[in-house]
Amino acid sequence: MIGAMTATTPTPDHPRTRPMESWRGRKAVLASRGEVDGPRVAECDAALAWWRIRSCLVSEMGITEERAESLLDLIVPQPEGSAVQDGASVAETPEPDAEQAETDAAAVSQ
Repeated sequence: MIGAMTATTPTPDHPRTRPMESWRGRKAVLASRGEVDGPRVAECDAALAWWRIRSCLVSEMGITEERAESLLDLIVPQPEGSAVQDGASVAETPEPDAEQAETDAAAVSQ
């Protein structure tokens, strides 16, 4: 007996679940198949934007990769139920301490 199949909306992946090159490749594959608009393309665009901001924080501001991702968790809201690497949830990210916040503020003002 075959059960009824229901269509469900896939849970969007968190951008850090794949490297930036993988998101670029996924978007290119979608475009090569004629899909240039829709939820999967929007997911790729959002992930690529996340990676661009992260790269900017790391390269231009001299922030560590871990700190840049922590800041992005505060800045960029993630969709409800998005999958995050290593099973960690965005809500479990510890609050930045005052000393680190001052260091970040000093880096921004330079």
